[in-house]
Amino acid sequence: MPFNSETYNAYLKAVNWYRPADWAKEIQNQHVKLIVVDEAFSLKYQALEQLRDIKEEWDVGTLLMADPGFERALSRMWLFSVRVSKVEELKPLSEAETNQFIDKPLEIMGLPKPPEEVYKLIHWYTQGVLRGLVNLFSMIAKILKSTKTLLER
Repeated sequence: MPFNSETYNAYLKAVNWYRPADWAKEIQNQHVKLIVVDEAFSLKYQALEQLRDIKEEWDVGTLLMADPGFERALSRMWLFSVRVSKVEELKPLSEAETNQFIDKPLEIMGLPKPPEEVYKLIHWYTQGVLRGLVNLFSMIAKILKSTKTLLER
């Protein structure tokens, strides 16, 4: 699973969008190729229909991420489900994949590689789940930013 700083920074930025208005403002002058919706299981049918319309109007791809039960709910929404081309279950990362993931944010933040025990601890703590890894490194980034702000005062 390759990661580069641009992709990782975009992912971290997207994780912090809580309001559609923020997202719309950010992409106003950009060509969008893919819309990623996390926790899609919480969307109402009307929102899914709007996504379908946006997909057709803007000629963009849509990636819905949700809990496994979402697939069953989606199958009951025939008009939407016929447009779903693939359903894939995202498995946790292996220890080697987790280590690869860990290296990229550390590099971006300018932090040295930790001892092997830290890699093992992070994998144990997150169980290789991407959301856990991203949340962990988001917290680390916030702590570093707060520390830098305090030191600059």
